[in-house]
Amino acid sequence: MVFNAIETHNGRNSDAENQKALKVAQTRELPSIGGSDCHDRKQVGKAFTVFPDRVRTIEELIGEIQKGNCRGSY
Repeated sequence: MVFNAIETHNGRNSDAENQKALKVAQTRELPSIGGSDCHDRKQVGKAFTVFPDRVRTIEELIGEIQKGNCRGSY
């Protein structure tokens, strides 16, 4: 399998689970991404992906992730 990034910040996961994912991303030199994984309102915005450059289209989103120009965050 080929991965472009690893979700290291998931709003439903525990801190320990997210730390394991972050370690894998760092070991494999892959960008980290975040997602709320919102299944209820409390989870909306709990975790997200930060992009230093403005992203306007899905193509730009994919390109920025592939370049590693992003990071997961809380």
